[in-house]
Amino acid sequence: MLFNTKNLNLNDLIKLIPWIIIVLSIGTQPSDFELIGKSKAGTFNAIRIFFALTTSLIIIIFFFKDIISNFLRKKNEINFKEKYFIFYLFLIYYIFQLFGYLLNFADLKNSGFSDNLYLIVLSFAFIAYFFLIRKQLSSETLKFFLFFLYFLICSSGIIFTIVHISKSSLESANYFSLYNSVLSQHQFFMNHELPRVTGISRSLSILNIIFIFFYFYNVKNKIKFCVLPIILTLSILIFAFQSRGTIICFVLSVCFLIFLFKNEKLKDKLYILIVSIILSYFIYESIRFFQFEAIKNEKNISIFSPLKSDKKIVIPFEKEKINNILIDKNRLLDFTSSGRTELWKKSFQEFKKNKIFGYGPQGDRYLLRENIKINISNNVSNGYVYSILSSGYMGFLVFLIIIIYLCVFLFRSLFVYRIYKKKNNLIEKLSLTFFFYFLLRLCIENSFAVFGIDFIIVSAAIGLFLLKDKNYVRIIL
Repeated sequence: MLFNTKNLNLNDLIKLIPWIIIVLSIGTQPSDFELIGKSKAGTFNAIRIFFALTTSLIIIIFFFKDIISNFLRKKNEINFKEKYFIFYLFLIYYIFQLFGYLLNFADLKNSGFSDNLYLIVLSFAFIAYFFLIRKQLSSETLKFFLFFLYFLICSSGIIFTIVHISKSSLESANYFSLYNSVLSQHQFFMNHELPRVTGISRSLSILNIIFIFFYFYNVKNKIKFCVLPIILTLSILIFAFQSRGTIICFVLSVCFLIFLFKNEKLKDKLYILIVSIILSYFIYESIRFFQFEAIKNEKNISIFSPLKSDKKIVIPFEKEKINNILIDKNRLLDFTSSGRTELWKKSFQEFKKNKIFGYGPQGDRYLLRENIKINISNNVSNGYVYSILSSGYMGFLVFLIIIIYLCVFLFRSLFVYRIYKKKNNLIEKLSLTFFFYFLLRLCIENSFAVFGIDFIIVSAAIGLFLLKDKNYVRIIL
C-alpha cells in the first residue's frame, strides 16, 4: 500500500496544518496586504500570506527556544544528530541568505526588494517545523502530506493550463505551440501573473510521472488502460509547451522511474516508453504538420502577439517564407539557451560586492532589474547561479554540499540498498524519481534553491526517508 490510512488519526492531521498553511501561501507576497478590500482575490491572497508568516514566525520562535533549552540542559553543548545533517545545511543556507539581505538592506529597500525577507522566513520555518514534530511525526502521516502536495500541484497545473489556453489564440493553423501563448505578458490569475511556461509544464510533468507511477502500481488491467490515454494527453501537452528543459527532465525521469520498477513486465515498460515519449511526440508533430498544410490555403496568418495578451498580429501570407515560419515556431530542435547563458554572464559581471554572502533572496532579480536594467521579472533560471547571487560564496558552498549529499543519496539508494529490486517502498521510489527530476531541473531553473513547489516536495521527501526504520536510514544516509 502507498500509505495505511488506518494509521492516520485526527491528531496526525492536525500536526500537518502549519505545513499546509505555508504551502498554500505559495504565489503570494507581502505586497498583497496593499490589496485588502480592493478585490476578493487580493483580500484572499493577503489572508494567505498573513497566516503563513504568522505561523512561520511562531515556528521559528519555538525552534530557537528548543535549541536554547537543549543547550542549557546539555551543559552548554548542542547535540546535533548526524541523520539530520542535510536539514541543518538547508537552515545554514538560509541564514547566509539572511546575512546577504541585511548587508544590502538599504539598496534592496530603495529598489523595492526589501519584502523578499518573507522567502527566508517561510523556507526556514518549513524545515524548522520538521525538527519540532519529528518525534511525533510518523512516516504514514508524511506520506499523506506528500500526496496532498502532489494533488495540489497537479490541480494547479491543470487550472493554469486551462487558463492559458483560454487566453491564447490557437486559431492559426501552424500555432499548436502553447509556448508562444505563455510568452504573452500581463496575463493574471488571482491578481498575480500566471506562471511561465516552465512552471506550467513542470506541474504537468509531475502529474504525468504520478500517473505513470500508478500505472506500475498494482492495479487491474482495466484501470491501466484507462490511465494510458491520460498519460498520452499529458505528454502531448508537455511537448506542446515546448519547454526543452522540462522535456529533457521529464523524459529522463520517466526512464529513471521505469528502471526503479525493474521487476515489472517488459510489456508494461514498453507501453510507457512508447505512449509517454514516442507516440506523444509523433502525434504532436503530426498535428503541427496538418495545420502547416492547412495554411497553404490562407491569405493571411493570424498569430498571437507575444507582448500583449489582447492583440493579434496579421502577417501577410508569403509562400516562400512558409518553412521559416514553421521552423521559428518549433523550439524542440532549437539548441540555443533561450538567453540563459547571457543572463548568467551579465549577472556575474554585476556581482561585484558582498560576494561572501550575496544579495539575499531573489538577489538575481535585483541584479537583473536594477543593475543590468533588464525590464523583466525574470530570474537567472539556474539553481547554482541563484545560490551564489542570493547567498554568496558561503551559501553556494553549503548548497553544493546539499547537492552532493542528494547525489550520494540517490547512488546509495540504487546501488547499495538496491531499491529497484524491492516490491515495496513504492512512495520512496516516486520520491527518488522527483529527487532525480529536480536535480536535473536545477540546471535550467532555480528550482529548490528558492522557496516554492520544488523546495516543498524535495524537503518533504527527504523527511520521509529520515523517518524510515533504522536499517534503511543506516544504509542510505
